[in-house]
Amino acid sequence: MITLITLLYADSPAVCDDPPAPDLLSFAVKALCFLIGSGVLVWIIQLIFSSGKYCKTVDRIEADVKGVTSKVETLINAFNCLVTELRAAKIIKGIKPLFAAGSPQNITETGKKVLTDCGLISFIETNKSDLIKKIESAKPQTNYDIEKQSIDLIMSYIDDPRINTVKDYSYQHAEFALATILTAGGLYLRNLYMKEKGLAP
Repeated sequence: MITLITLLYADSPAVCDDPPAPDLLSFAVKALCFLIGSGVLVWIIQLIFSSGKYCKTVDRIEADVKGVTSKVETLINAFNCLVTELRAAKIIKGIKPLFAAGSPQNITETGKKVLTDCGLISFIETNKSDLIKKIESAKPQTNYDIEKQSIDLIMSYIDDPRINTVKDYSYQHAEFALATILTAGGLYLRNLYMKEKGLAP
């Protein structure tokens, strides 16, 4: 502190027994500016480091959310496949499945009718070019990848007002869950994509 005062006061005129008031005021202003400047510098440094930590935290949260979303989508698809298997085994009766278990899974006649009636086929055909480009951008390596990308893509439109007719249909026909209809729509898109690329199902 003594050194600080000495340095700050060094520029002032020589100290006498009764220093003039203006010199003392100048010294006080310099000292105050130095202390304020030091505090602001420390605050800026702290802000920079805390901002970095905040950005890392946000990135980590975004990565976690994406991971959870992917797992939920996988769980939905697995559930739909299980329901299809149970219906095929006649464990769940009274409801005709929209797609049949097999390698690969294929849309049934009931599925085609539901997709037509709810307007999902119309949506897919109208936006076919854009949908195919989106699947291409994901660079699927296998037929399984194509199927997964197709289903995930159709699922991503769940809040798009253009498929409100699908929601209305599911609401009015409770036996056909919205996720199941969208999964069938994904299989329909998969077939379009593979046909477009000349790939065998």
